[in-house]
Amino acid sequence: GERALRLRRARATRAATLVDVLLGQHSLAVARGRPTLALDFIEQLQELQPGSRAHLRLRVLDALYAEGDQAAAVGAAAELGRLAGPARETGEADSEQLADICVLEQWRLANGDARSTPAAVQRLRRGKMPRVLVPVSANPIACAELLDAMLAVSTGQRDALARVMRVDSLVLGGPAVSGAGSYAHLAVARLYDRLGKESRALASIRRRAYLTGWPRYLVPAQREEGRLAEATGDRAGAMAAYKFYLATRTAPDETLAPEVASVRSALARLAAADRGARSR
Repeated sequence: GERALRLRRARATRAATLVDVLLGQHSLAVARGRPTLALDFIEQLQELQPGSRAHLRLRVLDALYAEGDQAAAVGAAAELGRLAGPARETGEADSEQLADICVLEQWRLANGDARSTPAAVQRLRRGKMPRVLVPVSANPIACAELLDAMLAVSTGQRDALARVMRVDSLVLGGPAVSGAGSYAHLAVARLYDRLGKESRALASIRRRAYLTGWPRYLVPAQREEGRLAEATGDRAGAMAAYKFYLATRTAPDETLAPEVASVRSALARLAAADRGARSR
């Protein structure tokens, strides 16, 4: 994968192709547990397309759904908050602004701040599909539904489960949701988990999209899938998820070494239990 991306980057003649390669390299770095390298690719994306603000959204999303640098995410969220003002005139700028709001509100909710979320949901629901490709963006309608469910869970609304089930019933993959397809299944699974619905969380995290863009958070999701599978008694499923995780994270950053060791221990424990069950 690394070699393929290097070759594609060396032969890139258009800015859009180079952006896609950088997103691919970033995705692979996240998958392999190298957040420092992932941040380096984000900085290269910033140099290439600073006006798109994709670099700011990626810093926040990496901290939410992977092991991204928290300090970088705090700074990026602050900058997105400064830019999330009244809607602008052109469709292109408005699309970027809606993409900013989508990511910013996920960050605020994750940090216990729900004050601006209801208004953001309404702005996203009034939003239009972008006329041009906006890197690291989501369909505003799909994002509005996701934020609505997050808000319901965060604030303990009585119909929180129904709202999560609603967003779970949507097609959260492919062109319909664009960039949110890389994390929507993980986000919904976490909401179910917070509501104590582990079986639903496991089913949701397994409904990931395929061949619809770079699988940015696939490997972090495998760790959560393994934990949920283990919690619901699916030993084989847990072992498969943990094996996938470990096969990809062969040389992670030092900061992730304890996490990798924990997954390795969990896999060894499950394998031992599996051997014991077979011998009886």
